[in-house]
Amino acid sequence: MRVVSLFDGISCGRVALDRAGIPVAEYAAFEIDRYAKSVSRYNYPDVLQCGDVLNATVLDKFTFFAFTHHHCKPRNDEE
Repeated sequence: MRVVSLFDGISCGRVALDRAGIPVAEYAAFEIDRYAKSVSRYNYPDVLQCGDVLNATVLDKFTFFAFTHHHCKPRNDEE
């Protein structure tokens, strides 16, 4: 399976796929938090780190499955 994960965090989507026994051929992650990306790289060095989703250039290659994650922290205008 080829996967794209938007707002990937520490690649919890990859963890879920592994635990479910679903093989992953390629996993592209969009994440800007350097600490989250560091954890992801440590656990899954094969993950393609794509950076900011606003600069996405590989999305059309990944057509099978997508994870999206939402930050729990409110934006400034929602406080």
